[in-house]
Formats: sequence, structure tokens, C-alpha cells
Amino acid sequence: MFFVFGTLGACILFSLLAWLLLREHSTSTELALKAKTDFLTGIGNRSYFMEKVQTALSNPLTSSNVLAIFYMDLNGFKPVNDTYGHDVGDEVLKEVAIRLQKTLRTTDIIARLGGDEFAFALTPVLNDRISLVTERVIAAFDAPMHIKGHTLYVYASLGISIFPKDGKTVDDLIKKADVAMYKAKRIAKQKNQGASMLWENGLDVKE
Repeated sequence: MFFVFGTLGACILFSLLAWLLLREHSTSTELALKAKTDFLTGIGNRSYFMEKVQTALSNPLTSSNVLAIFYMDLNGFKPVNDTYGHDVGDEVLKEVAIRLQKTLRTTDIIARLGGDEFAFALTPVLNDRISLVTERVIAAFDAPMHIKGHTLYVYASLGISIFPKDGKTVDDLIKKADVAMYKAKRIAKQKNQGASMLWENGLDVKE
């Protein structure tokens, strides 16, 4: 009888320890996932984007192919926030994430970097694919948003950097794409245009 209850107790204890370890692992995985997820839109955050792009750059497949980073800022977002409030502004940011997910491939890296700034990376990608994606993203944000009874026009300023032409590290590529995006945004303001604008390093601004 002692042997039976001892064995039963050991099994129960073993099962309990296994459950606790599994629960701890599950909790740790969940916390790690949350740490790399944007709380508002549900897509990746800056930490997620940096990590995924670094992984892509470390892949031998990438070294012989092109990787494109797009840095995106919204034109007309501040007036929406100021006029209709942050609740509507938050819904706009969620809609931006949805449109990016619908426009891009599931294998592409998409993230909200903060505020109304987003980024996405195509890897590996052919040059003609970059042009195609650019056209699709611009078209996606030229369409109005219908949020809480309001018809809103929020456009995109896009800057692109290409690996390895524009840099070989994550920081260099993001910095180049960020600078290119601000050039596009500045020219859009000078032209007094809300429409989506694009700046590629070494190329002219495209509408």
C-alpha cells in the first residue's frame, strides 16, 4: 500500500511540476510576444521590426538578394487628431495597420514605430516588386477612411532604402529610409499637397 500511494504521490508531484513549468514557459512566451507588439494596432513595434530585419540581414539568402525598407509617416493625421479627438485618431492608426496588412505579403515585416510612423520591409524582393508595392501602398492610402461617421483623408509619405545599396546594417537602412521619408514630406508641404508622396534615395519624389 505504501508503494502504491508513494508511486501515486510521485506521479501527482511530477504532473504538478510539469504543469508549473509549462505555465511558466507559456507566460514567458506571452510576455515576450507582448513586448514586441504595438498595444494599439496589434502589429509589431520598433523592437520587433529591428529584430526581424536584423534576422533577415543575417540570412545568407538575403546577402545575395535585395531587401527594401519603407519608412512611412501620415500626412493629415494631426488635423484629424486635433479636430475629432484621440479616439478617432486611434481608429485611424488601426486602419493604417489593417491596410498595410492587406496590401503586403504575410512574409513582409510590418511595424508601428511610434506615433503615426510605420515601417515595413520586403525580403527578399526583386526591384520590380518594390515598384509594385509602392504603387499599391500609395493607392491604399489615397482612398478615404470612414471612421465613426467621418470621411477622413489621411495620406502617406514614404521613404525607401535598399540593402545593400543604401547600407548594410539595420540602423543605417532605417536612418536612410527615415531621411528619405522626411524629404518626401517636406516637398509635399511645399507643394501644399496632401496626396501620398514617395522619395527613394537618389531618385526624384513621386506622387
